[in-house]
Parts: sequence; structure tokens; C-alpha cells
Amino acid sequence: IAEIGLRLGYGDVSSFHRAFRQWVGMTPSAFRKARN
Repeated sequence: IAEIGLRLGYGDVSSFHRAFRQWVGMTPSAFRKARN
């Protein structure tokens, strides 16, 4: 998840998590669990 955030231009993981939660409505971890 950290690598994805960095590739998208986020300076740290917490910024990416916050943005992801705003877009998707859940954290990246919750999204990954829901997809399995």
C-alpha cells in the first residue's frame, strides 16, 4: 500500500490512506479484505 501511495505522489502512507478513505469510503486494508 505504501508503494502505491508513493507512486501516486503521496509523501507518506497516512496521506494516501486519508485520500483513499475519502474516495472509496473505507481504508485500503478494509477494501482489500472486502475484495477477498
